Amino acid sequence: MPLYRAFGLTIASDLPLTELAAGEGAADVRIDLKQGDAPEDLDALGGYAFRTPDAAFSVRGGDTIQIWPTPGVPREDISIWLLGTVMAALLHQRGMLTLHANCFEYGDGLAVAVGGESGAGKSSMAAMAADAGFPVLGDDVLALMPGSVEVRPGVLRLKLWQRDLHLVGHTSKGLERAASDLDKYHVPLPPVGTGPRKLERLYVLEDGDLGFERLRGAAAGEALVAQLYRFEVGQDVRGDKGEQFRQALMLAHQIQVWRFTRPRGDDGLAIAFEALTDHLGT
Repeated sequence: MPLYRAFGLTIASDLPLTELAAGEGAADVRIDLKQGDAPEDLDALGGYAFRTPDAAFSVRGGDTIQIWPTPGVPREDISIWLLGTVMAALLHQRGMLTLHANCFEYGDGLAVAVGGESGAGKSSMAAMAADAGFPVLGDDVLALMPGSVEVRPGVLRLKLWQRDLHLVGHTSKGLERAASDLDKYHVPLPPVGTGPRKLERLYVLEDGDLGFERLRGAAAGEALVAQLYRFEVGQDVRGDKGEQFRQALMLAHQIQVWRFTRPRGDDGLAIAFEALTDHLGT
């Protein structure tokens, strides 16, 4: 079974995962493709059950994912769920804090995360970072061990709408669709080292005039809680309903949290990325 690496985990998977780096050694997680129909009562298996028109998923123990694909469904229509909601459930089962953010390395082993609402431009900013030579550690999902500020590479591809590919000199030619019904494409990221980086800052993208505002105390905690990835999945999976809040508030005291306002549009994103690198002192 092929081995992959993401979020500090070695993953053995029946489903080819071209979005992940190659792994080696003993597997921490196993992903099995099952034949036939999924059990009618997936909840009876225990763990977290998730169904889409493309596949049914069972996530158990933080180390096992079973998939019952719908016949004829393209691989990417399964992996888009697997590497999003389903992987988040597994990370939650392992007690990890998940953020809806991209992340790239700067300086000596330091990392910065860029969050914001869907469509805020997170992936475009990460694509610009990769184009500028910054090691990008992942797209959409950022995971940290409980009480830790260490981040490891996640899913090593960006998902960009076709209209945004020109921002980093790409066209859709030769790129894999993120899903068969989306005009969104996978832009591969260069390989990065597997070791941990220290998350130092989180920038939350918002519309407005170009500027930075350091958030502290309750404001920083609220901004960080708003970036939690698949919060409701975590609440379903975790026995302690307050755990995510405590982890997020602890992280807000350990890193810098900034509100980053920038104008919309292609020029606005380019100006914003230049302002971000200046703010980081790179």
